[in-house]
Amino acid sequence: MFLTPSLSTNAITYLQSLKVPTQVKDGLDYLEQLRESSIILSLYKINFPDSWNHSTSPVLSFNFNSVHSLRELEFFDLVNERLFPIFQNEFELDERCSFIPFIPQNFDWYSISIDEFEPIEQFLICLYDSSYLQTSWKQHFEINPSDVLTVEQIDWQKLQSLCQTVPEPLSYLYDVMSIIDHSTGNIWLDATLESSIYLEWNQDNIDILTQDWQEALKLKTAFWELKQWLQTEIANQLTLINLWNLAQKDESFSNTA
Repeated sequence: MFLTPSLSTNAITYLQSLKVPTQVKDGLDYLEQLRESSIILSLYKINFPDSWNHSTSPVLSFNFNSVHSLRELEFFDLVNERLFPIFQNEFELDERCSFIPFIPQNFDWYSISIDEFEPIEQFLICLYDSSYLQTSWKQHFEINPSDVLTVEQIDWQKLQSLCQTVPEPLSYLYDVMSIIDHSTGNIWLDATLESSIYLEWNQDNIDILTQDWQEALKLKTAFWELKQWLQTEIANQLTLINLWNLAQKDESFSNTA
């Protein structure tokens, strides 16, 4: 039986990957690769013990298209399906990734043109930062509020308290504005593409990302539900602005030197 050229090339590449290096630098790289692989495999065994026990994928041998073993790629798939999103196609082919592939799940509204957002998203962004309102509220959103406070005039704790007294989804206003403000306390929603976040593969980081991802899904759902409610009728937009205005800072006090 003769191997086709492509199969022969792949087989040679595979056999070469199993060779023990003889040069110092190659040896160090090889040992580092084994160390990183053992970390990932141990995390697989801890987080998905049933899948680990039933897996038939090789533990250390590498496939033809990746520097990771099939068992490692299997772990990445499980993380992506059951814990939080990772983006394998950005790291699996060329080199090993010693850090968890992390991409923020919030939009960077300040680095994108306002016109690229949906009308209701534009409404919420303009409420947060009126400098994005290039015309009047009447002309841009067909509403005519008597007054709209700037974000500098808002007491965030007061807004949070007020939101707890109104029905859903209006009560989600504080959470939605926190998403826009990148101040939710959630790593998926507060980080931006410009953030330099490197999370090593360890159990603590997996736990944090998993917990925050579940919370991020709830906040994203709140954002969606509030958007749907605001689109139902224009009067809802005015109701939301009224709630926003009620959170005005108490400036009745005077500062003394």
